[in-house]
Amino acid sequence: MKSFRRAFGCCTIIFFFLLIVVVISYGTLTTIALQGEVNTSPTPVIGHSNNAVVQMAVKMAQHLHCQPDPKLGLDCNDPRLGIALDAWYDAGFPQEVIQWAAVHCPGCAAWENGNFQCVVFVIASYINVRPLPIVNENANQFWNLFAHRPGWIESQQPLPGDIMTWAGGPFGHVSIVLAADAQSITFAQANAQMPIQTLPRNRDGSVNTHNGYWDAFTVQGFIRPVS
Repeated sequence: MKSFRRAFGCCTIIFFFLLIVVVISYGTLTTIALQGEVNTSPTPVIGHSNNAVVQMAVKMAQHLHCQPDPKLGLDCNDPRLGIALDAWYDAGFPQEVIQWAAVHCPGCAAWENGNFQCVVFVIASYINVRPLPIVNENANQFWNLFAHRPGWIESQQPLPGDIMTWAGGPFGHVSIVLAADAQSITFAQANAQMPIQTLPRNRDGSVNTHNGYWDAFTVQGFIRPVS
């Protein structure tokens, strides 16, 4: 009986020892595996100025259309359009933007209803935050223009309120980031496929633009003011 008890006790000790080894090994392997993952999640902090930009961008986007008199459910998705361009705005479009344009750029075609451009959309998004150093630049000039501009930062990690710069086509494109995580990015824009749009992000954090509309474009990066 004593021999049996000794044997049982030894087996019990060995069992618990092996169990501890397995747990420690599993924890170590799990830690290594997690450390091997690529973290592309953007910093979730949103500054006050970014919130103001997002709010203005959304206010405009909610009243932008791809045709002057859109039918219910057939606005930018209307197959008769050919190339969708959300350059029309309705009566609910923010009056402060229209008034700002009348003062700062009277008679400018880029601000007119039916021709509302991506660059002026971005400028208007910032009118309550700070003026953008834009005169006659096209969207494809933003990235180089802001590269060494005091008070501005260029980044590959998007935050809400950032200027999202695109290369492609004769003039490029710019939009405003509304939200972003490791899987996708949502942005607002004018003179493009639709006022508010979401695209997936690749594993390296870049934006996957291969959706049939943006195939010839790439996202260069994101521009924001220094807080």
